Order: sequence, then C-alpha cells, then structure tokens
Amino acid sequence: MPGSARTLSVSDTHTTTGDTVRTLATTVAAATVCALTACGSTTDPTTDPTPRYATPSATDPLVARARAHGTVRVTVVLDIAWQPESGLTAAQISRQRTAIADAEDTLLAQLSPYRYHLVSRSRTEPRLTLDADAPATTHLRHSALVATLTPTP
Repeated sequence: MPGSARTLSVSDTHTTTGDTVRTLATTVAAATVCALTACGSTTDPTTDPTPRYATPSATDPLVARARAHGTVRVTVVLDIAWQPESGLTAAQISRQRTAIADAEDTLLAQLSPYRYHLVSRSRTEPRLTLDADAPATTHLRHSALVATLTPTP
C-alpha cells in the first residue's frame, strides 16, 4: 500500500545457509516491492525516467534554499529498521549492512532524473549526505524511503 510504513528486520537468526540465502532474497524482494510501491507506481524506479516530484514546493524552505542557491546540502536518514552494530551478531551485521546499501542504492536510482551529488554514505547507518537541486530535494521530501531530511551546514 502506498504511504504505509514498511520496516525490515535483521534480528532473525538462521541455522542454515539455505535459510540465510532465502531470507536475504526475501528481504531484497521486500525492499524492491517497497520501493516500487512507495510512490504509488508499478514501474521500476531504476528504469522509469519520469520524475515523480519535479515541481518544487513553493512553501518548503529547504526547496526554496536549493532553488535560490542551485543546490542544498542535506542529510538523508532512510526509513529502514536499524540497530547499533554493537548488539548484533556478525551475520546480523552483514544482513543489516546489505539492507542499508540496498536502500541507499534504491534511493539514488530514484534520484537519477535529478541533479544531485553524493557527498557521503554510511556502511553502518542508514544515512546519506547529498548536494541536491530543488527537484531532487522535493523528491526526497516525498519519498517513502526517507525518514528525515535535514539541511547540513
């Protein structure tokens, strides 16, 4: 369902390699379904060049700042389940890092129609720093993959 919250957990423990592979495949499939339905679209966001939110919001100060300066530096926290690695097993850390990388890659693919520059990305936390133009910032504001979007000095 578009707009509904979706979280993926990496806290499950599996005893066999086959179970781990099936769980990882299910997690990736669930993340893909989440990404495909987040904007109410059945098209693949990695191949659909249609900008979903190309018109900047006139009332959003972050979008206005991007419009005035060409780009704005933002920190994006992704809306995925996450736990500090200190409380996880090695297998859970690996699954969590894979989920983070997949979510980051999905969001960056959705941004491909826009002008942005990836400043940094985290392997261990669901966080990116980007320089984004006004349409990219608007897309980030409306993306179901984004939990928070804040300006970075």
